[in-house]
Amino acid sequence: MRISLRKAEKGLFALVARVERDGERIVLTRRGRPVAALLPYGAIQALDLLGRLLPDVADVAAGLKDPAAEAPGLGPPPRGAPPRVPEDVP
Repeated sequence: MRISLRKAEKGLFALVARVERDGERIVLTRRGRPVAALLPYGAIQALDLLGRLLPDVADVAAGLKDPAAEAPGLGPPPRGAPPRVPEDVP
């Protein structure tokens, strides 16, 4: 759902109830452009966790970090080698 900030201000409690009850995501707009969002708190926690788990994309793009080099077993196998299978898979 998209709603202007002016309309959202008048019905904020009802909008928060929809987010809390139904898990709805509401985009707040100013002059038709998105400026903020109301999300369930669990979505914010998930985004925060992803931000901490993922490598810094700028560093990877610049070649400063290679997640495959930092953790053994990550990355593709060498050309011609059989695919890697995790040890816990029968």
